[in-house]
Amino acid sequence: MYTYAKLVFYMEACHSGSMFEKLLPKDINIYVTASSGPKESTDPYTAAWLYDSEHKDLTHESLQEQYLYIEMVINKSGDHEYQHSHQYGDLSIAKLPVSQFLGAKNPPKPLDTPAIEYADNCDAIPSQDVFIYMKQKQILSAKDINEKQRYLSELSDALKGRQYVDNHLYAFHKLGVFVNICESLAQTSDADIAVNQLIANCNKLEKHEFLSIQ
Repeated sequence: MYTYAKLVFYMEACHSGSMFEKLLPKDINIYVTASSGPKESTDPYTAAWLYDSEHKDLTHESLQEQYLYIEMVINKSGDHEYQHSHQYGDLSIAKLPVSQFLGAKNPPKPLDTPAIEYADNCDAIPSQDVFIYMKQKQILSAKDINEKQRYLSELSDALKGRQYVDNHLYAFHKLGVFVNICESLAQTSDADIAVNQLIANCNKLEKHEFLSIQ
């Protein structure tokens, strides 16, 4: 069985803080930096982290300094209104050099492009809006009228689907929790019972505009 002395975890995902907030103990030698809070989207975190890792001397940069750098890029990129990086776990580990966990590397590359410009060029948008954003770009770039109409139709369908999800967001969030519970059940029969109970409950709530599962 393998163990660890200290563990550093970088988590980039929408609502990534929900995996650690009020869940990760502070005394098990684990330090986590997450790209967003439990109810936030995520965007330039990875771009800023990669830029920092390529251009900084990691033997002289602490995890805390790296975190503050990423936070600075996010704050200046215009995405700070819906995203804030977070730290969890044993924050004393953040005093250690990044190289202790990512390893040493060749001398840093010259800073040809300011970090904020690097992040801004990434077209960072919330992950749930990626498909809609792509269709909007395709509509603008399409030169053939039939192609443009096809993209407009696809965008219309996507917006209708997005509206449905937004109207039933509570149900979808609860459904995600339910899936996690089912996956943790040891017996298939237990999962079947849970599914049947969920279906019965959702059908009762259908008149209140909750998601009904067929």
